[in-house]
Amino acid sequence: MTTLLFGPLGVILISANAFFLAAFAVAAIISRRSRGPKRAALKTALCLSCLAWFLLVCITSTRALMYDFSSPSQVSLAPLEQMAEYPAYSLEDLKDRIEGLQNIEDVKRLYGHQWAGDVGRVWVYHYDMSDRDIPASIGVYFWIFDNPTNAMNSFNRSHPEKQKRVVTVSETIDVMLCHAVMYRNVDTFYSYDSQRSLYTCIRLGNMVISISEHLSEPRNIGALTDKNLELICQALTSQIP
Repeated sequence: MTTLLFGPLGVILISANAFFLAAFAVAAIISRRSRGPKRAALKTALCLSCLAWFLLVCITSTRALMYDFSSPSQVSLAPLEQMAEYPAYSLEDLKDRIEGLQNIEDVKRLYGHQWAGDVGRVWVYHYDMSDRDIPASIGVYFWIFDNPTNAMNSFNRSHPEKQKRVVTVSETIDVMLCHAVMYRNVDTFYSYDSQRSLYTCIRLGNMVISISEHLSEPRNIGALTDKNLELICQALTSQIP
């Protein structure tokens, strides 16, 4: 029952209790000081005070109970900084390098297909990963475009609603580090979900990589993203026979 106090339900319950307590206090004070010519002025002042108290409780409880526990991303950019001079690979070369990731342990369901539903996007890959040592799951998308300009346009449109910071590593590499947040569960009246989510977006030349991580242990959020980012950079810079 305690968890249900979070979210909109908690705001309603706390605000309603505050309203009834304030109304009871106003009624008690008026009943005690109901005599004399200043009764109407006192009643008005107390009612305005009651309204102000109610609004204050609504605002503070909303800020407290609707908070998403947002925290800045701690994802390491070291692997990207080591490949600052990212080469302009051909589509077939990129496909070969990305498909090599399916040989890595814990990489699941890597698949790719042609894409024509966005301006300049020509190919898409996706894979999932889970790790026994990190209680997290991760999904990775590779969006390959026909040129860097279209890739940059897609990158700039990514996650417009989120708190984030954008880092330019080089002329060919940009990174969008979204804050880690906790979402609400509609099945429990929008109470907090114990799972924390983190999104990272990278623009590499004519390709955009989107990594979404979901973790039940907030202190380790970003660890599996770090691991995948390093694996991806190794795949993109390795010498393919």
